[in-house]
Amino acid sequence: MVHFELTSHQKAIKDKASTISQEILSPAYANYSTHPDQLSRFRATRPYYAKLMQTGILKALIPKSAGGTCEDLSIHLVGTVLGLLPLIVGGTTEQKEKFLAPFLSGEGDHLASLTHSEPGGTANRGLPLRLGRRLWTTNSAGWDGQGATLSCLVARYSEDDSPEKIENTPADNIMVLLVTRDIIAQNSPESYTMLSEPNLMGHIAVTGPHTRHTNFRIPADHVLFHPGQAAPIIEKSFGITGAVVGAIAVGRMRTAFDMAIGFTRKDNCGGAVPIIQRQSVADLMIDVKIKIDSARTVV
Repeated sequence: MVHFELTSHQKAIKDKASTISQEILSPAYANYSTHPDQLSRFRATRPYYAKLMQTGILKALIPKSAGGTCEDLSIHLVGTVLGLLPLIVGGTTEQKEKFLAPFLSGEGDHLASLTHSEPGGTANRGLPLRLGRRLWTTNSAGWDGQGATLSCLVARYSEDDSPEKIENTPADNIMVLLVTRDIIAQNSPESYTMLSEPNLMGHIAVTGPHTRHTNFRIPADHVLFHPGQAAPIIEKSFGITGAVVGAIAVGRMRTAFDMAIGFTRKDNCGGAVPIIQRQSVADLMIDVKIKIDSARTVV
């Protein structure tokens, strides 16, 4: 049997996260769940996010090498940190100092986004973005539809605005640009538009808008990765978060199991005894518990 013991430092982190969750996040659902659509539910979470910033928890998700307090980036994931990962993993010292500063301050409600195009999406010639297409994003429109504090925009470089040629290696033409709210404001209103805010099943208070960049101009010092440099970093950014996504999923499964087992112990569904005493229900709950605990040991 595999057994893990948390260190005293890890236990302290766990206890702090639990306290923050109970004091700040627990009341959030009763608020945002009353709103009728995805965007308004997301915006209703803004004060809770700001309180999280004040606790220093976002800074704790950024590694010490980038100015944060996290010792092991791979154990953490939130949408904002995913948006910062390309910068954290591969940005220059100057870029990190400039663009991470708002997220290390412990103030405000700053969002970051990793933004990428759908198939056939954005091409780039020089520094202006051409042929803007819909982009599937997280946090990219910010709280007000005018952009996140920082977006790592994944784009395809093209000399002539043409579709990707079959003889090309797609990874060779991928680049990443750093887009801030100031840059969005400096472009024309038509250069950055929010097309829609899809309803996301299972994530009713998360923003994942479709946006469009058209003739969008970015300064040269906002290029994070030139063509040929970006693909490995983007893959690494998602790879870092993989285990944590699994851990989050296991946490949700454990919560759902606790609710289900509580129901089976209290409800008899019209019978003489609680349904947990029925063989078929007990077998099902045992099977689910084994699978959840197996997944827990893996992540």
